[in-house]
Amino acid sequence: MIVDYLHEALVEPRVAEQPTWRRRSWAFVALIAAFGVASYLPERPGSPWLFVAIALATAAALRFRFVQPVATVAFVFGAPVVVSFVADLAGRDIAIVEATSFAAIVAAWALCRWASGREVLVGIALVVAASFTSEVAFTSRGRPLVALGSLVPWLLLAAAALVVRYRSSLRRRAVDDARSTEREMLARELHDTVAHHVSAIAIQAQAGQLMVDTDPAAALETLKTIERSASETLAEMRRMVGALRETGLAPQATMADVESLADPLARPRVEVDTAGLGETRDRLSTAVQASVYRIAQEAVTNARRHARNATRVSVSIGADTNWLTMRVCDDGDRPSGSSGAAGSGGFGLVGMAERTELLGGTFAAGPAPGRGWVVDVRLPLGRA
Repeated sequence: MIVDYLHEALVEPRVAEQPTWRRRSWAFVALIAAFGVASYLPERPGSPWLFVAIALATAAALRFRFVQPVATVAFVFGAPVVVSFVADLAGRDIAIVEATSFAAIVAAWALCRWASGREVLVGIALVVAASFTSEVAFTSRGRPLVALGSLVPWLLLAAAALVVRYRSSLRRRAVDDARSTEREMLARELHDTVAHHVSAIAIQAQAGQLMVDTDPAAALETLKTIERSASETLAEMRRMVGALRETGLAPQATMADVESLADPLARPRVEVDTAGLGETRDRLSTAVQASVYRIAQEAVTNARRHARNATRVSVSIGADTNWLTMRVCDDGDRPSGSSGAAGSGGFGLVGMAERTELLGGTFAAGPAPGRGWVVDVRLPLGRA
């Protein structure tokens, strides 16, 4: 488990949306430098100028805490250790750790909050090594337990930064998931609406080409049908744009829209029967009615597009005590292989199945016994 955690930490990248350095950021650096200089006490051993120089240098290093977090931590935590070590070799007693305390807090926080997982592990190791060395060699004078106790504040700071980082990651992931869901919804709506009408336009246009010489009147009627389908497509697109602009305010499809799919003049003709719903019709939620419409629309589109020699597509919707049922079937030739009315590499069946599963229902599609293709949908009335 520990090995897995370390592996995940090593491959974790830097936080994508890092703060950008601006001119006013120098004011923050100057404030940290002022805190460092103000922490000097006259009774402390060592030169005050050295204390001020270390405070200013480590504060200035914070300029690079986002682009070079490990180097910044190494300098801020390592500088006082190196200076103290050199002074100790020269036989001089100095105390400069306080000069870097505020800069060290900022550098450690930036490391754990924004750096990559590998940089965080390396940086924490440097913090532990520098703090432990400083305490053992210069402060606690060889008392390792006291030195270990000095690491607790830094570890708590790192933990707090990592918690903030994790919660921010969760929020960002939730936003990404919401955007992904919206994209899927938009793709499904585009497929269900535009594909339906455009397919009808294409089929009618092909029929019109065949009749233009032999039956001009029928060809003219076909052109009128194409015009009507194009107008419906534009209306659907306007409704979809309205739904995107004002979520929750756009009208949703109802059972009346399902019944409007009926087209006795089309080839194949489309028949819709909702008499089996009875009083259940009035209890259906908006979400269920919209999903039933989209599923029926897509199934009819698939049948008209792929059911060869079909003369009829029927949509039957009914309900019993616990379930709403819908069957869409055609009388076309039995499809060869497993594609049939599933479409030519599209997402029709996938979208219908997803809509059904979102409402806790079941979805099945396949060749009918003898001829045609059947789509069966069952939705629980408890969610209706």
